[in-house]
Amino acid sequence: MTEVPDIEDIGFNRPCTAPLGATVKPYDHHLFICAGPETHNLWPQKDTHSSLLKDIKNRLKDIPDKKVKVSYCDFERPGVVGWELLYFEKDKRYPVFIKNLTRDNPNDIKKFFSTGELGALTLEEFKHDYFIFVCSHELKDKRCGYCGPIIQQQLQERIEAEKIDAIVLKTSHIGGHKYAANVIVYPTGDWYGYVKPKDVDRIVKEHLIGKKVCYDLWRGRRGLTITEQAMISPSKNLTKELQEKVKRSPFASRYIVGVVIGVAVVGVLSLAYFRFSKR
Repeated sequence: MTEVPDIEDIGFNRPCTAPLGATVKPYDHHLFICAGPETHNLWPQKDTHSSLLKDIKNRLKDIPDKKVKVSYCDFERPGVVGWELLYFEKDKRYPVFIKNLTRDNPNDIKKFFSTGELGALTLEEFKHDYFIFVCSHELKDKRCGYCGPIIQQQLQERIEAEKIDAIVLKTSHIGGHKYAANVIVYPTGDWYGYVKPKDVDRIVKEHLIGKKVCYDLWRGRRGLTITEQAMISPSKNLTKELQEKVKRSPFASRYIVGVVIGVAVVGVLSLAYFRFSKR
């Protein structure tokens, strides 16, 4: 694994004291704009009114019952005409590429999310066992810009060494600069924070291979409310306010037992699925 020097204040040895647990703002779907390789240093600090990301956010914000997170990623496929989007829909095993979005049909993306109509857009399923995104948005925050690319590279190296069917990409701001390096693992949508080089092997072996969440690094999960995330998180990783909220909840113990059983069942079924699909 590549060794890198650390940088005081923005590197991995900086103080990391803010509680991690239940820090993922609730959302259901994740839409990535494929901006091309090595673009993470160019993503703007703020979403300007002229940016595609801002435009898509504005078109989707008023759609009822659709909590869509929109980000850039550094992926690109050759021969693509117009913009290509990578869409992770809640409860779907694989994402899809949304293709043929151009400046001539900007409203088609809102129509797709509102009614399911494609207009001029086309969809293409994208199959990998895992999709991993590491926040590397340097112009947004120096901690993400320094820590993110290092973790992305090291995850890629370990995944290749283990021959895991996964794709590892850089992404723009996802929320929580202070938790850098921030990592999202799909299809489950688990978020990790304060990820350091020493944690890369654990994430690969425990999460990707062993199907077990690394809860000491866990920030939350797509599709869960803050309260639901807090009920799963280790108590020591929560703010005092959330610790008290969990204690007062009459459903906490039953909810936790249910979630633990549910996670175990999903893990077993996922492992069985992967083994069957490899035959």
